[in-house]
Amino acid sequence: MMRRTLFLLVALAALAGCGGPPPTPDLVPAVPAAAATPPPVAEPTGLAIPAIGVQVDSIARLELDEQGALQVPAEAGTVGWYPLGPAPGEIGPANTPGPR
Repeated sequence: MMRRTLFLLVALAALAGCGGPPPTPDLVPAVPAAAATPPPVAEPTGLAIPAIGVQVDSIARLELDEQGALQVPAEAGTVGWYPLGPAPGEIGPANTPGPR
């Protein structure tokens, strides 16, 4: 008898939380605008990848050309940085979220 009563109380408690209306968008707290703005990032001044012997002491600042395409450095070995792209660690072309 005691088990039946306990089971009934647990079942009623579980059902009491069910069946309510789903949350509406206006009840979801908004993210503050300050949290959505990424912190400023300093432009890189060099690049070092010791494992493959890369050491670059200057990086070319890349812009967009007249057609809106990313500028291509004149020399194939030039390392470039596009300051309006994703900052290191942000989601972008080289760091996209996906299944793990």
